[in-house]
Amino acid sequence: MERKATYLTLFIITIFAISFYAASKFAIKTNVFFESTQNEVMDLMYNPIVSLDNMAYSYVIKEYKKKIAYCVLPKNLSTKMKKFMEILKDSKIIYDAQYRNDTDFVNNKTYEFIPYNRRKEIIVNNEEWIWFTIQRNPIERFISSFVDKCINEAGHRNFGYQTCYGCNGNVHCFVSIQLMRARLLLKNASFIEESYEDRHFMPQAWFCNLKENKDKILTLPFENMGGLLDQLKEITTKRGFNEKFVKSLIKNLFTEKTSHTTSNTEIRKKIKEQIYKDKVLLRCLYNLYYVDYKVFGYQRPKELD
Repeated sequence: MERKATYLTLFIITIFAISFYAASKFAIKTNVFFESTQNEVMDLMYNPIVSLDNMAYSYVIKEYKKKIAYCVLPKNLSTKMKKFMEILKDSKIIYDAQYRNDTDFVNNKTYEFIPYNRRKEIIVNNEEWIWFTIQRNPIERFISSFVDKCINEAGHRNFGYQTCYGCNGNVHCFVSIQLMRARLLLKNASFIEESYEDRHFMPQAWFCNLKENKDKILTLPFENMGGLLDQLKEITTKRGFNEKFVKSLIKNLFTEKTSHTTSNTEIRKKIKEQIYKDKVLLRCLYNLYYVDYKVFGYQRPKELD
């Protein structure tokens, strides 16, 4: 019964968002919207999300002996980083055939799921522990997630509803719904259940209580891959891991592609071009990820000037 209610809520949100998107384009030309209704919907759609809220759960991986912890931000090398941390925790795992033959295989038992009401537990005795994560340009992260989850995985998952809200690869449709879901989560998280899409598309700053912990978590920039891997080697060897082993592990893990890799694909280039040529769409994405721009210091897209 609860699942049916969730699907019904999702269906209503989807219909409303799609209807608004179609109607709003028509309204620009005909001015048929009542002003009060239009203002209410515009507020939902176009004002920046400024709250530094959190997802229902954050995902962390801890190596207790060496006191090093990684905060998982989905689509920021997360599959490779999860494998990296797993192997650091138990080096024997590299002899497992499934690990050798499946670049996507990750043991979910490695995670620790920390709910929102226990978010203060994320940073434990910060003077002894080192915490780190990987940050990424918000628009680039969105494009990677959209190509991977809404195009490559479309039709391959069965959650009782289509992935990406049944938008069938339509970026406008998906962004409209995701932005309104973010609004609803901020107003009252009990309105809707956190979805597979939410975990891959909501702001990075909503994970790992970054509102409070930004200065306590070392953030490695995705854009500087060489520097990122150098820092990764440095922080792990400083915690006592064998340098030769770490260098070999980094070389083996980060030179291979996974099924989630979208870089340099034609569809990625096409989606990126579409976003930056459409000022309304770009504005919606900027508003969705406003907190990421502020927390991580990324520059506002110049196309919005």
